[in-house]
Amino acid sequence: MSEGVTMAMKRKKKTERQKLILECDNLVREILKIRSKSRSERSGKYYEDCKGLQVCHWIGRSNKRVQWDLDNVFYLGAGEHKFWCHKYPEKFREWVKDKLGEKKFQALIERARATGTYPITELRQKKISLTRKLKRMNKGGTI
Repeated sequence: MSEGVTMAMKRKKKTERQKLILECDNLVREILKIRSKSRSERSGKYYEDCKGLQVCHWIGRSNKRVQWDLDNVFYLGAGEHKFWCHKYPEKFREWVKDKLGEKKFQALIERARATGTYPITELRQKKISLTRKLKRMNKGGTI
């Protein structure tokens, strides 16, 4: 093989930002496993080892300001996620509003209105914050 082909086959190293985003995603997933007790947060159906559950965002992941906001993420069965959240988003919105209550729901919307992405320093702080929440939950505490 030529040197150019070999170089193209090598994977680029992840940046610190990419690593932090992935770590925050994984921390949220672990927090949801504990919060949901391996059940869909909508139907209550139990999923062995959380297989078949998906992380669902009411306000999409592209809005980095609420991507890891625990009021914005839920564990739902794959079918619920696909058909309920994406096919009937208004029903999903009402469910989120009922689950959070009016005050928390409006606060989430306000947090989502903040523009921009996280600077690397804020991503580091978000990872620390999520790690602390996970440790508290592992000890039997709440979010």
